[in-house]
Amino acid sequence: MYRIGAAALEMGAAAVILLPMLLVINAVYWHDLRKTAGYFMFACYLAAVCALVGLPGIGNFHWELNLNILPFAGMAADVKNAALNVLLFVPLGLLAPLLWPDLRRLKHMALLALAFSGLIEILQIFTFRASDINDLITNTLGAVIGFGLARLLPWRADSQLRELWLLAGLVLAVMMFLQPPLVGLLWQAVL
Repeated sequence: MYRIGAAALEMGAAAVILLPMLLVINAVYWHDLRKTAGYFMFACYLAAVCALVGLPGIGNFHWELNLNILPFAGMAADVKNAALNVLLFVPLGLLAPLLWPDLRRLKHMALLALAFSGLIEILQIFTFRASDINDLITNTLGAVIGFGLARLLPWRADSQLRELWLLAGLVLAVMMFLQPPLVGLLWQAVL
């Protein structure tokens, strides 16, 4: 329960930083509050994923190689973890195709999920956590399930894919550089 509370605090701190940034970008470039609201929701999702998987802040990098490169090894013994990994990526598969037309093909969505999950696994090498091929498999499966759900929904934005990369880079930068000091201050205030 502590992990979820800490992740919620980290995501909330990131949201406080991201909202004004996205509003400024909207005022200068997009001029579409509906799109910006969708982007903010997606950015909050990305921040929540970063918080839940333990993305390291810039001052917390530590090299520790702990790899599982054998597909499905140990997955049956940890069904709960596999199910949570699937659930974690359903929103990616649901939201991304609704916001970006280029991701309305299963192949493109699966590649995005694989790339995002791969980035997480690479960064986990620096967080005392394990990098696991099973996480790549279950995360991608979750995104594919979300993609199937997205196909049932009528609303679709018409955004450019480069905006996804801008948004992902912005969230990553916030989570690594700006959010950790803010969360540190919040923890000091609470404790």
